[in-house]
Amino acid sequence: MSKKEIQVTCPCCDVELLVDVHTQQVLRQRQPGEHGDEQAGWQSASSRVEGRGDRATDAFDAALGSEVRRERDLDDLFADAKKKVRKRQERDL
Repeated sequence: MSKKEIQVTCPCCDVELLVDVHTQQVLRQRQPGEHGDEQAGWQSASSRVEGRGDRATDAFDAALGSEVRRERDLDDLFADAKKKVRKRQERDL
């Protein structure tokens, strides 16, 4: 917690709020029963992020493969266009 944030406990419901002083936005709230082990919470969040990494890697690999195919397909289209131009030039001569 920095000087820009304050932690407040609601006297009515005992919810802990982390509030940004400058924007007056609630950054985090924690219900009364959620005070468990901070390390366990960190590990849980870390495992969720790692799971996203696998999907992100798969998506990146798919996009990279698409770009490689796209380059090859464009090269093929360009080669075909050059052949058509040559045939027209030979026909016109």
